[in-house]
Amino acid sequence: MKPWNPSFDPSTTIITSTPIWARFPSLPLHLWNLSSLKAIGNAIGKFYCRCLETEEYARTTYAHNCVEMGFNAGFPVEINLTSKDYVWNQKLDYESVLF
Repeated sequence: MKPWNPSFDPSTTIITSTPIWARFPSLPLHLWNLSSLKAIGNAIGKFYCRCLETEEYARTTYAHNCVEMGFNAGFPVEINLTSKDYVWNQKLDYESVLF
């Protein structure tokens, strides 16, 4: 996301990234803290926020982050997470993205 600019022209501006809601299905609950979710979000793009349900553990089937992702970087389908001696292969799912 970019700050609004009065000279913005949508017909000439090239958009290279967009905010996307990323889901982390079956993410272990000990990785639902803000620092872990920020690290995961920043590993796939630029972390913006986590949804309220994730913050309050209201839905435990997946955690949910808003992440700015570049179109040229692609959308990974999984990442490896390492925390101390713990290694986890995390699947990724994106809302409203058609591949």
